Amino acid sequence: MAIEMRVTDITEDFVEILVEDLKMYYKEHINSLNLFNEGLDRLPRQVKRASITGKGYEEYQFEMAYNLYVMYHFIKNDIGVRDFDVDLRVMAIQDFFKDNPLFKPFKYSVDTKSWEGSRLGFMCKITNLKLRLLEGDDFNATELGMLMGITGQAIINRIKRDNPMQGTKRDREYVISNEEARRAIRESNKTPIL
Repeated sequence: MAIEMRVTDITEDFVEILVEDLKMYYKEHINSLNLFNEGLDRLPRQVKRASITGKGYEEYQFEMAYNLYVMYHFIKNDIGVRDFDVDLRVMAIQDFFKDNPLFKPFKYSVDTKSWEGSRLGFMCKITNLKLRLLEGDDFNATELGMLMGITGQAIINRIKRDNPMQGTKRDREYVISNEEARRAIRESNKTPIL
């Protein structure tokens, strides 16, 4: 069942819950994994990595947890895309979970509602959308709505009312230019994206 989430829901608590969920999935599957590689640790191995927002090093529960905190700080605008190779980290997480039969709750194509409805999928989607925003891509109403913490229909309503929001209807969807998307995000009080 999909969880209704908004970009403003991505807090440190959100990430901590996600890390605990992933740790639980690891524990559930360790017996199966031991059939391939006997002697795997029952608990994920802690890692020591460069501090994301400070100096020195910090310990994280496992490597993917570190990647999630990098994505979180990128979404919150604490770090830049190049600071910690955000694009490579989100791609590694998606590639690991996409169509991986060991993780049934995440066994979805990255573009499906089921994936985006999970905490992990939603966080990956928001990270990807922000990467696209910084690369200069245009957005449809649903994508921009996700970045702003509102519905795609709310974006369409703003365009139709000829509010300051500008968009062009192409085929069956509205397209909002990157410049317009950035302006709308900056003016929004509901999103930390820019």
